[in-house]
Amino acid sequence: RHLRGAHAVATLRLATIVCAAARREGRGNGWDAFGGGDDGDDGDLLAFIDELVGGSSSSSSSKQAPATAAAAAMPRSRSGQASRIAPGSRPPAIGEVADSKASSSGGGTMGSDGIGSLRPPHVRPGRPHAKPPPPPSLVFSDTDTLIEAYAVMQSEVALTDTLTAAMASAPTTDPSIGSGSSQARAGASSTASASTASAHRPLVSFNELKTRPYWYSLKLRTNMAELGYNVPTPIQSHSIPIIQAGRDLLATSHTGSGKSAAYLVPMLGVALKTSRFRAPRNRCFPSALVLLPTRELALQTLEEVQRLAKGTHIKAVCLAGGELLVDQVFAMRDGADIVVATPGRLMDHLARKVLKLDSVRLLVIDEADKMLNLGFEPELRRLVTHRRMPGPPARQTLLLSATMPEGLRGLAAEFLHHHVALDVGTQGSSLGL
Repeated sequence: RHLRGAHAVATLRLATIVCAAARREGRGNGWDAFGGGDDGDDGDLLAFIDELVGGSSSSSSSKQAPATAAAAAMPRSRSGQASRIAPGSRPPAIGEVADSKASSSGGGTMGSDGIGSLRPPHVRPGRPHAKPPPPPSLVFSDTDTLIEAYAVMQSEVALTDTLTAAMASAPTTDPSIGSGSSQARAGASSTASASTASAHRPLVSFNELKTRPYWYSLKLRTNMAELGYNVPTPIQSHSIPIIQAGRDLLATSHTGSGKSAAYLVPMLGVALKTSRFRAPRNRCFPSALVLLPTRELALQTLEEVQRLAKGTHIKAVCLAGGELLVDQVFAMRDGADIVVATPGRLMDHLARKVLKLDSVRLLVIDEADKMLNLGFEPELRRLVTHRRMPGPPARQTLLLSATMPEGLRGLAAEFLHHHVALDVGTQGSSLGL
């Protein structure tokens, strides 16, 4: 019971041969036929084994075949001869046989084939000789000809920080400063500009997401690499650091330039560091809320979230028209981390008190120009001013659009708090990346 490998196979083979020979000799069936049993007295058994291995000349032809097979199953010496056991003496323990063979073969052990193939003593049969290699430190290849060509072609990036501008233009009411007020404002402006530049340094490579200040999980970065995220687009390169810093953002970029991933990556990176809010049953307290104008866009965004969060604890649900309300209620029954919704269906669930806004820390309004064209401005105002919705700075708000109409500027002035305005490339065009 305590043997392994070739010695266990040889011992079981020998036991089978002995029992078969005992039945032919008419000694019954099993070890008890030799008078052994549980008392440990196995003298008759040892004598019978010695008789089989010794190959007595008076044995009949029916006894010679088991004896030959038993001799083949017995451990052999270095000369190739079967080890002889003196009558009345106990055979060597299998452990002793293994130790003697290991010492004679230079520290190796018998292989699983039983023919003397050597294997290092610390390696067990059937196990790999070396540990699997660690995961590579660089998950992303940092090479994408399409993105690089697009970045060279559309290198116009306009970044405006309203907080810095407000600090630079703020009047000084302290009379003790006197003529030094202009110098004080200039110093404050330069300090704010330096802090903004350091906090919003563009993301050159996705491999930076494993370092400070991101520390995004390896699972998220691996999923991104599997989906083909090798080089950040200009909108992603500038938006991800701003969102990671906790600032509100007003971003304008082409259709198809990667605006969805620009906010989904930092959203999931932060969500993976926290656990889901333990809400009462039949209540959903999401930490992130994404609003889109149409059902098709909502389903596309939900699919992208699920692909990026594959293999993690993140749960995302979609609340859009075309589906039964009861099915969506059951989907939110155990809570959700991210809710992707259209404004109309979201207000329906808020009216039924199934969805709660108390835990929302990130509000994303994607395709904001289309929402204004479709007449969703009243729903957006009711949502942002909802009594359960946290206000700034507890809530971070992102507005993303392909164009910048006048109505959207006014909406951004009301919804955003000390935001950063980002404009990449030519407005209104489409790249189809």
